Amino acid sequence: MKLNLFAIAALLLSTPVFAGPGSSCSTEHIATRRDTCGSIAREYGITVRDLQNWNYDLGDSPRFCQQPIPGRAYCVKPGRIADRGRERGGFNEFPRRELNLVKRASKEKAKEKAKEHEKEAKEDKKEKTKEKNKEMKAEEKADEKKHDKEVKAEDKAETKAHDKEVKKEDKAETKAHDKEMKKEEKKEEKAEEKKDKADEKKEEKKEEKEEEKKESKQKKKGKESHKNNVKESPKEVKESSNDIKELTSTDNYQEDSEDSIDDFSSEDEPKKDTLELAPHTHADCKKYYVVQNHDSCDSVSKKNHISNQQLYDYNTGLHRRGAHECDNLDVGKAYCVSIKD
Repeated sequence: MKLNLFAIAALLLSTPVFAGPGSSCSTEHIATRRDTCGSIAREYGITVRDLQNWNYDLGDSPRFCQQPIPGRAYCVKPGRIADRGRERGGFNEFPRRELNLVKRASKEKAKEKAKEHEKEAKEDKKEKTKEKNKEMKAEEKADEKKHDKEVKAEDKAETKAHDKEVKKEDKAETKAHDKEMKKEEKKEEKAEEKKDKADEKKEEKKEEKEEEKKESKQKKKGKESHKNNVKESPKEVKESSNDIKELTSTDNYQEDSEDSIDDFSSEDEPKKDTLELAPHTHADCKKYYVVQNHDSCDSVSKKNHISNQQLYDYNTGLHRRGAHECDNLDVGKAYCVSIKD
């Protein structure tokens, strides 16, 4: 059977390679795990080249000496025949073909080891890259988790601050609204009090007028009875009749003037369609007053038995307190002096 290159190399490398069959090795070194070509050469005072020449499985280049196998014996000092062969320029005991096979086998083995080393390096690099990617993913995941947590915390803080601000605004609005409502209620109460007072005054005036009418009627009846019962001279009768006429005319004038004041709002009140209304009068106005020459806000209020504040409230176009108070009261225009209840 034909042996292949690796089988022959294995057979030749199974034992220490010295000089040929007739050669001998005077000193051997059993390799350990820590041994290298350089350390063995230094220990025995030889060169790495000599060590390779006496042990072909260590290669043929001092720069690429194979790692000694622990437990194997290596020749570090050849015998007499080997020395002669060395002086002639090498060992010639082995056939050249077998020596080439050994060298080639050593080179192939070195290449395989280099490939294995490269493969291991690639696997290590791949494993390291994988672990690095795994660590990076873990870090990214941790960073994302931390970021999400921070974002949630910020959102929660913003929501809490917003809710607090909204509550504060609602509270302020409620307080302002309650204050405004109380102010409106007080204003309405004052207006009702004024209205009640005005109604009381009207009732009092009405009662006074009725009493005055009764008194005037009683006076008329007393004068008439006195005229029929007492006999007087023509002159005295004439004078007394004149006095009576004067009294009756005065009483009638007062009654007529009072009646005219009471009936002004119903009979003599000017029609809205025929008036030139002042701007911004009250929408529910039921009585108007046409401004005459020499009229002022005070005189208009007094004539219509209302306050200046009511006149301003019924006619919002009038200038109020300040440097131009009531300076736009126009003659000939109608202003509201009473509104519907």
